[in-house]
Order: sequence, then C-alpha cells, then structure tokens
Amino acid sequence: MVSSVVVVSRGSSSESEHVALNADGGFSEVQVARLEKCVVGLIITEPMGCHMPIEVQCTKRTLSDLLARFLHYREEFRAEIFFIAAWMIWNRHNALHFGQTVLPVPSICSKAGSYLQEFLQAQNEEPAPPRIPIVQRWCPPNSHCYKVNFDAAVFRDLNRASIGVIVRNCGGAALGARSSSIPLAQSGADVEALAYVKAVKFAFKVGLTRVVFGGNSAVIIGALIQDNGEVASYGNILEDIRQHVGAFQFVVFSHTSRVCNSVVDALAKKAKSVVGDQCWLGDMPADIALLVYRDVH
Repeated sequence: MVSSVVVVSRGSSSESEHVALNADGGFSEVQVARLEKCVVGLIITEPMGCHMPIEVQCTKRTLSDLLARFLHYREEFRAEIFFIAAWMIWNRHNALHFGQTVLPVPSICSKAGSYLQEFLQAQNEEPAPPRIPIVQRWCPPNSHCYKVNFDAAVFRDLNRASIGVIVRNCGGAALGARSSSIPLAQSGADVEALAYVKAVKFAFKVGLTRVVFGGNSAVIIGALIQDNGEVASYGNILEDIRQHVGAFQFVVFSHTSRVCNSVVDALAKKAKSVVGDQCWLGDMPADIALLVYRDVH
C-alpha cells in the first residue's frame, strides 16, 4: 500500500505536490526531487522572503543528496529550518496514515521557525548554578551546655526494641553512653517516647544541669515543645519526661535528623542481643569511639 503526504509547492499558487513512499518506506529519486521542490518552496523562498532560483532535477537524486545540499546553507539557519520542517512533514505523513489530527501544511514553516527560536533561546539561558549539597553532621552544643543524643531501634522479629543514648560536650568528646533493650511498645511513637525518658534519666544520673536533648522523633519533640499529647498513647510517658526535666537548670529540645544521629543508632542496635542496660562512662567501645571521632572530624 502506498501512502502520500501533501505539501505545498513554492510560490503563492495553491498547487500541491504528492510525495509518496515506496512499499519499503523509502523515497525514489523522482520522489526526492518532488520533496525537494516542496521543501525548497516552503523553506528557502517563503519564510526568508527571497527569490533564489532553484532548479529541480528529477533524476539521479537521493535523499542524502538533498540533505547534503541544504547543509551548505549556513546563513539565517536555513539548514536547521529545513531539517525541522522535513521532520514535521514526516510526522504529518504518519498522522495522516493513522487518521490522526495533522498540522496544516501552510503552518509547517512558521511552526518550524518557532521550534528553532525556542531551541536557540534555551541555549542562551544562563545555566542554573550548581546546587551545593548540604552536608548534614552532628552539631556541638554551646560551651556552657552538654548535648544528649538518643535514638530507638525496633526488632519486630524479636518483639523487642532498643535505645541508644550518648552525652557529649562542646568539643564532641563522649562523656557517657547507654545501650538498653526494652520490650516492644504499642507504637513507634511510644518507643521514641521511652527513648526520651531513658535519655533524660541518664543525663540526670551523670550529673548534668544544662542540656540540649536531640532526637529524630519530630512527633515526641513537637509534643514536648507545644506542651500537648496528653491524650496520646504515650501521654503518660510525656508527663514522666516533663517531671524529670524540671530538675535541670536549662533544657532545650531539638530535632536531629537520623543522618546526624549515627552514633546513637549504632548504640541502639548494639543492644539487639543484650537484655537490660549497658553503660559506659569515659572510654567508649571501639566501634562507638570511631563513630564519635567521625562526627567531630
């Protein structure tokens, strides 16, 4: 089956040319010449407003010859417009073949020019400045405070949870740490609230008075800051926390992303195979000491 696409020949007349495809989907020499006649009329004389004499020969011409010819037109982006228009003609042929809506032939050149203009404008736009990655890392407290970070881990296969707590000074040195295993609570928020209780009690135990508490549970920290959450399943745990922090001279609740809480995450996971509490004052286990060092350096 031979399909055809109709394009307008150059000049102001309404005469049309039919460029048909061979059965194998290629152009014959005569068809390439007809295509050249149509595209030349559309691209060389019409949009550019010139009247360049062009001879159309219908013998010994291939599509490669036609493309090579237009590559010689360097001024006013004639070759570029040719390629865009040829692509639009081909798409129009496919659309006609499948009964789809097609672009009117008189609009091909103006549309090709618009596409080219849009492309050229995009090349002139200043590239967006490269985004500087935000490096997240542990932040030390002020010199008059200590920072207590804490986190919880859940092991549903064991029906248990674990909690990690660490105390550090403004230089990042670890003063004490705790790793605890507890029964699995009702919800993840309950586990995080219990981690907060463990952190507060540990801070009080080592004798701190001015503390910045940092955990990654926005729910629990938000409830403590806004003084709400009494009706939640962890409401009684929040009340326990509030009673204990009243013993400190200075307390700040801060949200810390999990990326910056790698030390306590490791401490929490360390308690997976241990029942009860493990505490360290001064010297830390080698694996924890390495993570503390990386946080600071």
